[in-house]
This record gives sequence, C-alpha cells and structure tokens, in this order.
Amino acid sequence: MIKAIILEDNPTHMTRLENAILDISKEKNEKVTIKSISSEKEYNDEIKEKVNYDLYFLDLEIDDDKEKGFSIAKDIRSYNPYGLIVFVTTLSESMPLAFKNHISALDFITKDSPEDVFRDRVRECLDCASDKEDVSNKDMLTYSSQGLKGVSVPYSDILFIQTSKNPHRLIICAKSYRQEFYGSLSDIIDLDKKHVLEKADRSTLFNINNVSSVDKKKSKLVFCDGTTCQVARLKINSIMRRLGKIADMK
Repeated sequence: MIKAIILEDNPTHMTRLENAILDISKEKNEKVTIKSISSEKEYNDEIKEKVNYDLYFLDLEIDDDKEKGFSIAKDIRSYNPYGLIVFVTTLSESMPLAFKNHISALDFITKDSPEDVFRDRVRECLDCASDKEDVSNKDMLTYSSQGLKGVSVPYSDILFIQTSKNPHRLIICAKSYRQEFYGSLSDIIDLDKKHVLEKADRSTLFNINNVSSVDKKKSKLVFCDGTTCQVARLKINSIMRRLGKIADMK
C-alpha cells in the first residue's frame, strides 16, 4: 500500500490530482491512501508527530507564498529523507530553486499540462513509489508502534538504534539522519529477519557493516561517518575479529 499526501490550496487542482491518483491506482490494481490538506496550518497539524508518507505531492505556492512548498519540503527531508517529493505547480521556472534549496525532488508536474500528460507524470510517480515499496519489504526497516511516529529506513543506512532517555522511545542514527521514535528494541529485533543488527549492549543495536573501527580504550564503535556509540567490553574482541573477516572479504 502506498501512502500519499497532497498539499494544495486550490480545490480544483486538488480534486484533479486526487482523481488522477485514484483512477491510476485502480488501473494498477494497487491500494493507495490519500491525505489531502489545503494550508500550512493543516500540514503542521498533520505532521506534528512526523508521520512518514511514501509520496508527497506539494504545491509550491501556499497561502500566497511562492516558496512555501520548498520550506515544507525541507521540513519533510529533516525526518523522512526517503519519501518521494513531487512538486505540482504553475511555476515552471522553479526547478532550479529545488537544487538551490538542496531538495531531492522526484518530479515537477505543471498544472497547465494536458490531462493525458498530467496523468502520465502522476503514473510515473506512483510507479516509483511502487518500486520503492517492493524494495522496502525486504531491505528496509519500516516500523511504527501503535500508530505513533515511526521510521522507514534502509537497513544498509542504519548505524545504530538505541533506547532514549524518554520512556518508550528509541533513537535511530542512520547515515543521512537521526530521529527519535516510539518503540522497543525487542520489536526491532523481531522485524530484523536477516539479522542485520546485533546488540552492542543492552540498550543498543548496531549494524556491523557500517562499523569502520573499534576504540578499545573508550569501548566505542566508530562508524563510517565518524559517529560513535558505546559497546560492552565483553563484545569488543569478537567484533574486531568480525571486522577483520569483513575486511578480508572486501
């Protein structure tokens, strides 16, 4: 199932996009849920718990601000670096601004496109989301606890996951972002069918494939980007041996 969200303050344009998504999803025989919102305030209310969507269709001009879509996209990227962002706009000259703002956008769809062209572009976006979903079933950790804020991240990007000082919450440290979310380590272990993650100590799971070295004196794992986390002393030697074998295999 693909989770899509539309931010569009023009009712006509919103209905057009909703109908296109629904019709295409029926053609593809694929379930797509759509959340439609029409203002920045609604957006802030919707994502205050940082709910992750697979596909974001964003109007650039919201509440008469021609770059509001960019600022919202930046916020999305801060907690969901893997979501697909599509700008649906009348501002055809805005594509270079996406690069200036360091936003990785899947597509720019112009609102004045003929209907067949418009729908072809929407279909391509849904196809990309479908392909990503197929990968996520095997290679991504997708998790939420009781419908609360969760994560969706490739296992290969995870450095470590550890318990937070806040009750019933975890902190994930990945290559591209860091986030706190509701959950338990035991749930994560149950989801990790390929055993990508292992325990550094009682409060931390780590991905040995992203460990570059071990600081024995400080009992720390050093990851590929320089990030560190504590490790139980009893595990240090076995981890170092495994790192040696991984290096030999490379």
